[in-house]
Amino acid sequence: MEQHQVGIVGAGLIGRAWSIVFARSGYEVRLYDSAVRLRDAVIPRLETTLADLETMALIPAREKALILSRVTVVDALADAVVGVPYVQEAIQETLDAKQSIFGQIESLAGSATILASSSSALLPSQIFSHMQHKGRCVVVHPVNPPFLVPFVEIVPDENTAATTVRVVKRLMESINQKPIVLTREYPGFVLNRLQVALVNEAISIVQQGIASVADVDDAVKFGLGRRWAFMGPFETLDLNAPGGIRDFLERFESMYLLARGFHAMAPFSSELLTQLETARRNALPLSQLEDRMEWRDRELMRVTKLFLENSPPQERS
Repeated sequence: MEQHQVGIVGAGLIGRAWSIVFARSGYEVRLYDSAVRLRDAVIPRLETTLADLETMALIPAREKALILSRVTVVDALADAVVGVPYVQEAIQETLDAKQSIFGQIESLAGSATILASSSSALLPSQIFSHMQHKGRCVVVHPVNPPFLVPFVEIVPDENTAATTVRVVKRLMESINQKPIVLTREYPGFVLNRLQVALVNEAISIVQQGIASVADVDDAVKFGLGRRWAFMGPFETLDLNAPGGIRDFLERFESMYLLARGFHAMAPFSSELLTQLETARRNALPLSQLEDRMEWRDRELMRVTKLFLENSPPQERS
């Protein structure tokens, strides 16, 4: 992308995180939100996050000011989207809101500007159904926070131009994200379908009284998560039997027949929600939730630093 400028619409958690990703990679960011309180909070929150990144040596010393200088918070939508080659929307996850904002963006942005949504569940054919120029529209779904979890899903629909997908993929690679490109839109995309499968069964196990909320969390933290932090499920299986993945699946096929008995836990009953909420609030009072989110981000910084220091050369960006 020749112009090193991007517009970000939405200054909540994801919008602010996107601004770090782009600004850290040298892009000039114009960040807009219709809520004044969110616009006012952007710079102080970025300063705190960047200070943490600097402390963990995830950005070079004294680079915080340079990154911040590349982020401009603007008071009008036009100031964010006019004249930029790429716009990343990051507002609330409701179809009406996204359709409305993209209608406004399309009326302001240049005809060649690529329009991307950070949607984690809404399909591009839904979000962009009322757009006049659908070929430049695509979902680019990050993992929160994208400056620490460098993975994005690029989700086109049948109207998305192949050139749009290619340009966005190169852009994501240029900002040190690891993009995957879906061949077509698919409800839940890839990451959330995998997450839903695991969380659905986790809820079922708790609901049946097989194990507690804390024990299920431990099964993932100390079991699955240790391997999945650096290997995907297929490589995990491939390395779990002397003859590789075929050997593993032939040996343990009966275990995978268990999936026939799985059933969707949603819609969630009030009783189930109370059970899960009580377990979590006993472990973490609601008043401490925001502090724990900040702890999570610091722990992700430690993990990120470990990966950067120890990843094989071919995996480094």
